[in-house]
Amino acid sequence: MIKKHTLTLKKIEQLTPTVKGFDFLLDEPLTYKTGQWLMLEIPANGQLLKRAMSIASPAYKQSLLHFCVKLASNSTGGSIALHALKEGEQIQATGPFGLFTLKYPTEADIVMIATGSGISPFRAMALDLLEDKKATNQIYLLFGNRTENEIIYREFFEELAKKHSNFHFLSTLTRPDHNWEGETGRVQQLLEKHISSDKNKHFYICGLKDMVLEMVTLLEQKGYQREHIHFERYN
Repeated sequence: MIKKHTLTLKKIEQLTPTVKGFDFLLDEPLTYKTGQWLMLEIPANGQLLKRAMSIASPAYKQSLLHFCVKLASNSTGGSIALHALKEGEQIQATGPFGLFTLKYPTEADIVMIATGSGISPFRAMALDLLEDKKATNQIYLLFGNRTENEIIYREFFEELAKKHSNFHFLSTLTRPDHNWEGETGRVQQLLEKHISSDKNKHFYICGLKDMVLEMVTLLEQKGYQREHIHFERYN
């Protein structure tokens, strides 16, 4: 059931130079599926600005919601207003919305593919699978960024990989500096290099439209069934 909720900002964390993490307390528990999103309504300068935001916390945390918000040079008013919020302030939210949710249980391996702030739903999905469902199948997270300081939730995912032997966090950069010792190139290259070609897999893809469409086409060319490819595109 879709309804309006009041969210109170509990904590702000600077995740990268351009991305902040926000923890909001809900006025009452919200029933949603991991991977869904809310429409946030932020008051600013006498206006009510709206911003669709993927929930970066798993569904079992029903009274505490986490979001990550990037502030770029081309950001809209909603992102700017969110970055200006102070702890203790309140906003409204409507939802949940969206069909980009875990198709579980499954014995198939799971491959999650993201670029930039498209990582948000995968933070929630990784926690849902590993901490709540105690999944034993292999789970891969392929994450593409331009530079090292843009890797959102890097320490979080690295710690999760240390804790769970079936979780694999693979990051690649397109503009690395000379100190970077990890993978380079586009996230599509990570798929080619590290993911075996057997068909017993489910793919979840989130990021900018061009990357998502390219990845879907690549997977279909490799012979994966369309019903095993799930995606959400950001404009």
